[in-house]
Amino acid sequence: CAISRLIRSSKNKRWYWIANILDQPGYGDCDPRHPLRIGELDPKTLGIKKETLTTIEDKTADDPEQVRFSNFLVYEERVTRDFILSMQKDYSEFVTGKPPRPFYRYRLRLP
Repeated sequence: CAISRLIRSSKNKRWYWIANILDQPGYGDCDPRHPLRIGELDPKTLGIKKETLTTIEDKTADDPEQVRFSNFLVYEERVTRDFILSMQKDYSEFVTGKPPRPFYRYRLRLP
């Protein structure tokens, strides 16, 4: 249900997976959709190298449990070859009195 992205860096020729990578199975309507993480793909096993797993964004104490970091766009910037990720903080249909949806832009610098 949530967007994920497999993207290759032209800077280091490595593949990365950006997704809601959880420590345990999800539930219900594909929740939770936090944290949003990036990890390097191991070309031999096609799994994520656990030591490279990095959190891009996670819920704060002020966020409802159903906050979602799952609808994002990512591209490689031509000059720096950093990944640029754009995302709006979203809330599931079960959150009442939804706060404004802030828009975020992240620069992911790769080795």
